[in-house]
Amino acid sequence: MSEEKWPPSFTLDQERILNLLTGDRFYSNPSAALREAVLNAIDAVRRRQKMDTRLKPHITVIFNRDDLTVIVGDNGIGMSQIDVSALFTKVGASAATVEAKKDSVGEFGIGVISYFMAGDAFDLQTFDGRTSPIGLSFNRRMLAGGDAAEATPTQETQGTNVTLWMRDQATFKILLDSFVHWCRDVDGLSGLVLPEGEALVQGGVHRPDYPVQLTHPEWVERSHLSPVADPNGWDAMTGVSKVAVLYRGIYVQEFEVKEAWGITGSIDVDPKHFKPRLNREGFVEGQFQTEVESFLRNCHPAILESMAARLSEAVAAGALNKWTEKQWGSLWLSVPRSVRYSSAVNAWDAVFRAIPAFELAIGNKWEAISLDRVKTLGSEVFVAPLAEERTSDVVRAALHLLRNTGLPPISRTHSLA
Repeated sequence: MSEEKWPPSFTLDQERILNLLTGDRFYSNPSAALREAVLNAIDAVRRRQKMDTRLKPHITVIFNRDDLTVIVGDNGIGMSQIDVSALFTKVGASAATVEAKKDSVGEFGIGVISYFMAGDAFDLQTFDGRTSPIGLSFNRRMLAGGDAAEATPTQETQGTNVTLWMRDQATFKILLDSFVHWCRDVDGLSGLVLPEGEALVQGGVHRPDYPVQLTHPEWVERSHLSPVADPNGWDAMTGVSKVAVLYRGIYVQEFEVKEAWGITGSIDVDPKHFKPRLNREGFVEGQFQTEVESFLRNCHPAILESMAARLSEAVAAGALNKWTEKQWGSLWLSVPRSVRYSSAVNAWDAVFRAIPAFELAIGNKWEAISLDRVKTLGSEVFVAPLAEERTSDVVRAALHLLRNTGLPPISRTHSLA
């Protein structure tokens, strides 16, 4: 055995550590490489926008089937040799930590080596607009030590292009299929598949036709929250709302909040407010989870009030059938009867008072009638049993007598009326 330092100290096996950070035990699948590349592009654009507020973001993701490459380009701040050495290739460094005032998503500075999850090599072309353009090629063998290889610089405008060389066809497909999953609402982002020339559309976020005016805490950069829009979609209400949590348009995770039903959409959170997990696959936990849940619960009364307006429109358009009315009736009964929800309660009550959920006996016919109309009859009203109820001969005889004497018996069309 070779002579070792004594007393001993802790040392790191660089190759093992870096391989661990690019293995499937750290990230859930190779598509994390695409997410990290786009996040780096978002950071670069936002850093440049700090100096040029008129800059419109331009981020491209190009999938090329012919050579199995994924190219992520941006018109961001670009990098000098110092930036590449101090930030891009230094594991554990990032603009978010090295430069505290930089508005960056990154914190742990390990995003770049995630590129090796998808392939064994990637190329970098970057230009900061001040120093000379840079071209470099990186290979997985560098994890054991070694330098990047210089390449001919091709970046003529300020910004960065990263070319990921996919390991195989299957990995290429994983990243292509994951584009709509990760990229939901990134400003200025476009996607393209070659050689077909097929344009890729981001996964998207819910854009409500009737946005609800909400007050955001400082850690919410933007939100797209609204009630479920499709009245027939309410049949599947479970009492749990599911909201997508994003940072700057990139999907992070789905957040569930119980007993705050009917909320749909997404929120973009300020990455400076939380401590993401090392691999950035989720961060809504602990104190931050409490804050997210509190925000959504505070939004709930306004969401339900807006939901009542959608219900009213559906009723007016004749979009509901008896079964759907029952489902909406169940939701109506679930609206909390507290001071915070008073406006929502009044809105729901007004809608259900206008729904023809009763039937009035007129001679030998039954006519649909709402509670509001029942109140205008100006006489005593006798409630008949539901049609599906088993009634005695005495009840049936009494109902027949009432109808013959012209007194108004009514029947509920369903048990929730």
